[in-house]
Amino acid sequence: MAVPLASRAGVHRLVSAAIAAPSLHNSQPWWFRSRGGELELHLDPDRAVPVIDPRGRAMHIACGAALFNLRLAVRTAGHRPIVRTFPGSGHTLLAIVGGEPWTEPSARQRELYAAITERRTNRNPYDRIHLPARVLNELEEAAQREGAVLRILEQPATSRLLDLIAAADNELAENPAYRQELARWTTGRARTEGIPSYAFGPRSAGRGLPMRDFGLGGFGDGGREVGGFEERPTLGALIVDGDGPAEWLRAGQALQRVLLTATRHGVATSFLTQPLDVQEMRDPGGGHWPGRSVQMIIRFGYGPPAPASPRRPIREVLVA
Repeated sequence: MAVPLASRAGVHRLVSAAIAAPSLHNSQPWWFRSRGGELELHLDPDRAVPVIDPRGRAMHIACGAALFNLRLAVRTAGHRPIVRTFPGSGHTLLAIVGGEPWTEPSARQRELYAAITERRTNRNPYDRIHLPARVLNELEEAAQREGAVLRILEQPATSRLLDLIAAADNELAENPAYRQELARWTTGRARTEGIPSYAFGPRSAGRGLPMRDFGLGGFGDGGREVGGFEERPTLGALIVDGDGPAEWLRAGQALQRVLLTATRHGVATSFLTQPLDVQEMRDPGGGHWPGRSVQMIIRFGYGPPAPASPRRPIREVLVA
């Protein structure tokens, strides 16, 4: 196969895969430089969401998800990805990705790569159908392969976490700075960033799952449907050892492998990060995982199709 970084088309293929990763409010906090047969992944501080992400944790997780997609794109080109990471260096550079000829990719690697463009953040109500044990086991294994733990919560822990999510959601909704920040990322102008109104999902009927209401930003709330979200959702806590830039980058790679694995099985996913957005609630595990840090709360289920959110064109994120 062609060397993935030896041509303009090869570089564009890698960057196209990377920018399909999820990010907080679809802020897309990354840019890339192609240089010397390698591809640099940089953090873009101008795309920060400082009210709910003052330390840049979510930005690093998003870039970690993009990095996983880069690795997968290199691997499916018949090369072994060679990655050097620089989190916490004080510079915007987070990773340099290269590759060397290797064996043909496995069927599963090809399936995960194909899932990159199919993955969505699905904010609709999900069906009351439990995920099969084999699927849950595979999701947990996906996180483990990236040095993280995905803990699928039992009902008592889920109930406690839902209470925390609801409390955090109420606190955020009453914060004018939060609403102003939300408005920045949900405006109705033609844009290639942020959450468009068609991807908000329905407003909650006040029962069940306390989903984040992007309509609080003041755009697109009129005429939205009201939905009854599940009262007993399937939730997973993504956990790593430590809580710094290196751990955030690792968590992002684990998150993306989990999301692509879910997509491969037809499982919808969305995020319930409100407790992680409120500093005093940063341990939604309730102390159950001492020495470890919850980096993402993921909702799993089966739901209706969801639209894709926009992405910035490659010319805006790639420096040759």
